[in-house]
Amino acid sequence: MTETYPAYMNRLFGDTASPHWQAAAHELRRFIAECRTHRTPVAIALFPHLSAGLPTGAYEFADPHDQVPEICREESVPCVDLRATYAPYRDYLSLWVHRFDAHPNAHAHRLARERILEVLGPLWLASGARLTATPRGAKVSRGDGRGSGASRSRRS
Repeated sequence: MTETYPAYMNRLFGDTASPHWQAAAHELRRFIAECRTHRTPVAIALFPHLSAGLPTGAYEFADPHDQVPEICREESVPCVDLRATYAPYRDYLSLWVHRFDAHPNAHAHRLARERILEVLGPLWLASGARLTATPRGAKVSRGDGRGSGASRSRRS
C-alpha cells in the first residue's frame, strides 16, 4: 500500500514540529535573510494545489500551506496567498495546463497576476515609492518621492 500525495505531504510538512517542516522553514527564512543581506526586495506568492478540495473548503494541503504565511508575518515579508483567488473555480481542471499536468495554466497565471498586482502594486507603484529590503523589524523605506515621475516637456 502507498499513501496519497496529500497524506505524504501532510506527514512531512503538516506538523510544524516535524524535521521536514523545520528544514523547509529554515530554508525559507535563510532565503529571506539572503535577500535582505543583498538589499533585494522579497515577497512570496503562494500558489495552492489546484484540486477539488480547494473550492469546497476542504483543501487537503491547508496545514502546510498555512505555515508559509505565518513565517511571512513573522519576517515582515508580504505574502500573496492565492487560495481565495482560485477557490471560486469549481471546475479546477480548467486552471490546469492539461489533464495530466496540474500546474497552473495561462488563465490561472492571469488570475495570479491580477491578485499579485492588487496586493503588491501599491508597494511597487505608489507615487514614486521604492520598496527596500530591510532587516526584520526595521521600517520599510518608501522614498521621499523626489526625482520620481520625471516630467518631460515638449518644445514647439
